[in-house]
Amino acid sequence: MDDHFEIEKLYRKLFPGDISWEEAAQRLNQYESNEHITDFRYIFVNDYIDYLIKFHYSYGDYFVNGCGSLIIEQYFKLNDDYFTSLANFMIGNNKQSLKYFKRYLDTLERIDVINWQWFASNILPFRGAFPEFWDCLKSFLSEKTADKKYIQFADALKGVYNNSDIELTIETLSDCLVHDPDNLFANELLGIAYYYNNRWRNMLACFENAEQLFTLTNDELFFMRGWHMNG
Repeated sequence: MDDHFEIEKLYRKLFPGDISWEEAAQRLNQYESNEHITDFRYIFVNDYIDYLIKFHYSYGDYFVNGCGSLIIEQYFKLNDDYFTSLANFMIGNNKQSLKYFKRYLDTLERIDVINWQWFASNILPFRGAFPEFWDCLKSFLSEKTADKKYIQFADALKGVYNNSDIELTIETLSDCLVHDPDNLFANELLGIAYYYNNRWRNMLACFENAEQLFTLTNDELFFMRGWHMNG
């Protein structure tokens, strides 16, 4: 059974969606001798990333009480530089996170892998990251002569997550959209910034064509859209 679809089908059977993340992680450890354990872990960690993105703006507070240690263990057991970096980031070990993130970037030899799909899949899980992370990403993109819009956005995200100046955030994200109007992630972040700045019309304009949500849940989006009616 080496077909990915069949392996995922087996995973869904062994790890049904009605069990908790902690229980699924514990069950993974019980399947160490299974020939598909690595595939199972990759499915688990990617599912968990999707969950975190939908329900947690940042990860440190969630893991600080240790309730996620069994889950985080699955990331480390993959011995994968990217997931090791992400796991360290989620538990607040920024130095180790940066070390493994740099190692992951060193494996990307072809510039054609740098596109918005790569950005959303591999960089979005690091939202809220520390300044050095974004400096590292920006340096990598520059060395690979990536399109300027990706470099500019990496620089913008550093400011979004590491400064308290809402006007500067609005200015930075607006400039990104001038040069790359199809950047849905930047558009969503700008809408959030307008919301916190009580600029309702600007917020609604950003959220009007929200084809894909990167940071907000649907409920949060509806709340923000409706809040201005009471503001």
